[in-house]
Amino acid sequence: MNKIFYFVLLNLSINTASAANFFVYSQFSGGGDTLAYAVDSDGSREYDQINAGGGLEFGFGGQAELSRAYGLHLRASFGFNEDELETESGDTSFKSTPIELMLLKDINDRHWLGVGLLSERESEWNFSDRNLTDIKFDDANGFALQYSYRWDFGLELGSKLRFIEYKSRDLRDLSGDGLSLYMSYHIE
Repeated sequence: MNKIFYFVLLNLSINTASAANFFVYSQFSGGGDTLAYAVDSDGSREYDQINAGGGLEFGFGGQAELSRAYGLHLRASFGFNEDELETESGDTSFKSTPIELMLLKDINDRHWLGVGLLSERESEWNFSDRNLTDIKFDDANGFALQYSYRWDFGLELGSKLRFIEYKSRDLRDLSGDGLSLYMSYHIE
């Protein structure tokens, strides 16, 4: 998947420079299996948690027009994702490096629908407690469905349904399926 991603970015920058744009984005993802949660000191109420595939993500990417007649575009992005939980007894976090390739349909210059491939590299569950061992996951692959709305000045707001599973020798398989809300700014 990494080779495909770099090939797509190279094509975006060389072959379609007139119809390509680049963007930066941030997104918040929820859902996925719960990895850890924090409770009140008396144990009465859960007040925070981290999830596989959840958290805050930042990244960048490029988008190129494939067919003006059909309104088709190809988007590639690369980011950094982290979900963190801080407690008095120790901290824990889930981190990954997501790569996405999306095929997008421009419905009417504002509304966009997409379907694409996800790949998450270097996924790991870390602990500040020295008695616990960090858990590293195999590279995970999945897919996403997306809807977004884009304004003329380059701002885009959207949502994605993500379907991905994390595997590790040290732990049962974890679902990273969930909903993501994102904002991107396109530089044309």
